[in-house]
Amino acid sequence: MFNKSILYKLAFTFVLTLTLIACGGGDDGDVVVIPEKTSLPGTWHFCNEFEATSSQFTYIFTGTRFTKLKSDYLNNSCSGPAANGFDELHTGTYTIGTQTNSGSEIGAFLLNMEIETAFGVPVDPYMFYQIYGIAGNVLYLGDNTGSQDGFSAINRPNSLLLSEDYIREASPGSPQPGDYTGSLAANYSASNFIITLSGCMDPLNNGDVTLDTASFSMVSGDDTSYQAIAIYTLNAGPNVLTLTHSITGSISAGNLIGSFTSVFAVNGSTQNTGDGTFSGTLSGDSLNISFIDQDRTGDTCQTVSSIDFIASAN
Repeated sequence: MFNKSILYKLAFTFVLTLTLIACGGGDDGDVVVIPEKTSLPGTWHFCNEFEATSSQFTYIFTGTRFTKLKSDYLNNSCSGPAANGFDELHTGTYTIGTQTNSGSEIGAFLLNMEIETAFGVPVDPYMFYQIYGIAGNVLYLGDNTGSQDGFSAINRPNSLLLSEDYIREASPGSPQPGDYTGSLAANYSASNFIITLSGCMDPLNNGDVTLDTASFSMVSGDDTSYQAIAIYTLNAGPNVLTLTHSITGSISAGNLIGSFTSVFAVNGSTQNTGDGTFSGTLSGDSLNISFIDQDRTGDTCQTVSSIDFIASAN
């Protein structure tokens, strides 16, 4: 019932290229970018606008880790509720290198990214070599659409794509994604736990399934409300199956409640979508989550589980 294993490098290239290809070049010879090396941590959004729809790409840099999200919208302004919650997720670690010349743009920095998950699934870690520059509240990344694709140090992008502007999310006084301020840890993990399925179209899919790993990561919020992403994974022979929950919830005295949208994928391909509710209890470094997930498209399964998470170092 679960799955996922695809050409992860190709997928990562595809997602990055989507964010770099929309706006074209232009004459940026007179633009001088003065990056601020220490201000990369934070949340950055770029809206890729089409005629009637749009996609928002988000980078979240915190500490030594990064997260990349994509949200699709049924308008051309990346506004209102996202049609798919969070999608096309990449996570990993990053380091900032020395200042580098990026052609006519001055003062970019080397950005070394080690990819650990692609589309919610753990992968054999691999490196992606980027550059970045910051001007005010705008982040520019290197242009990896040509031969300088970033999958080796020698092929690191050598110019900033100034037509792609990632705007820093900033609202003084309110919590921002990537800057979770509450008492929960930023990341929790679990392993070897059971989910129970019932009501599936194929009765053979009903019953208990033991999954390999799970992660529960805070995206934004404080000690009253928050957004989070939970990813449940099963490695089944050549296939990897993932169930991803995009969560909105509230906290009161260590008790969590909330709702989510869900995507079940097999080898990176969406099979079912749904929604559900969950509740949880926080005790020290332990977080117990119980959820009910109902398929709305692709199948009719109801999935329930109670999972004990432990706070992760990252």
